[in-house]
Amino acid sequence: MLVKKQEPLVYNFANLQKRIITPVNIYNASLKKQKKLTSNALWDTGATISAITPKIVKELNLISAGTVAIRGVTGAQDVEFVLVTIELPNGIQRQNVKMAICDFSADIGVILGMDIITLGDFELLHGNNHTIFSFKSPPQFSG
Repeated sequence: MLVKKQEPLVYNFANLQKRIITPVNIYNASLKKQKKLTSNALWDTGATISAITPKIVKELNLISAGTVAIRGVTGAQDVEFVLVTIELPNGIQRQNVKMAICDFSADIGVILGMDIITLGDFELLHGNNHTIFSFKSPPQFSG
């Protein structure tokens, strides 16, 4: 569950974006004194769950909470996962996020998958060589 309603997260890019990358804070909440790290996060609508690099797992002293099956372009595999608290730049937080431990691009440390994206309204606008990205939680549509 998200902690509280916040102002929308909005990024206004001066050119068309093929990847949406924003900073994110990752917390190891299992420690008595919370340890935090800031990393670039890729917003990935093709990922069903979020992921984190082994480097960040090591830096935050995270402990495996089990294994999870993932499927990617290279096929299916079982990988370890950790539980973390995620905080977006506008203060939106999600606790106990299951993150698969995976190696990926050197310029990002986190992939935010549909487990996070479906908690809010995700919007991309493109035009005039310009991209606007926004994420608002909780979502406006309440069915």
